[in-house]
Amino acid sequence: MKLVLLSCVIVAFGCKYPKNNLDKFAEKEARTFLKDTSIYFQIYVDRNDSISLNGNPINVVELDIRFQELANKHGMVLYSSDSATSRPPLEGRVIQLIIKYKLPIKMYKDKTFTKSFE
Repeated sequence: MKLVLLSCVIVAFGCKYPKNNLDKFAEKEARTFLKDTSIYFQIYVDRNDSISLNGNPINVVELDIRFQELANKHGMVLYSSDSATSRPPLEGRVIQLIIKYKLPIKMYKDKTFTKSFE
């Protein structure tokens, strides 16, 4: 019964919006969902190696503590840096902490977290 109801909702929703509008809707909803800063941390590292967490400055010791909390919540890191223009960075203090806590990561090319690496 639930599967039939879900299928009807999906079909009705899909018919209501043309493909392009549906893609835009899904993208907007995904961005809203990823703004839940309790389980999605936006980490940005600038060219001076200054780190920000969700737009606020943070040091490595504090970030280590926050990453441990994030790992306990099964959260995810959204990561970007000034140097991440042609390929994702594979080293650095923040990357080491991400590896330490085995956190899932999505890497971005820009400070606004809109252009991801594919």
